[in-house]
Amino acid sequence: MPGALSAETWEDALGDIAPEVDADTCKPYWTGEHPDYGMAVDGLLKRRQPPLS
Repeated sequence: MPGALSAETWEDALGDIAPEVDADTCKPYWTGEHPDYGMAVDGLLKRRQPPLS
């Protein structure tokens, strides 16, 4: 099968596909603070508005 990857684990497969991705690639900066629900709702409402013409 062309393009198929063979690997023992998903870590091996990821290492073959994207060797620059490691355990430090995606680190959240969340430190336990409460989420800003107002900002989240405002973003959803703004996304729902029709575009200005």
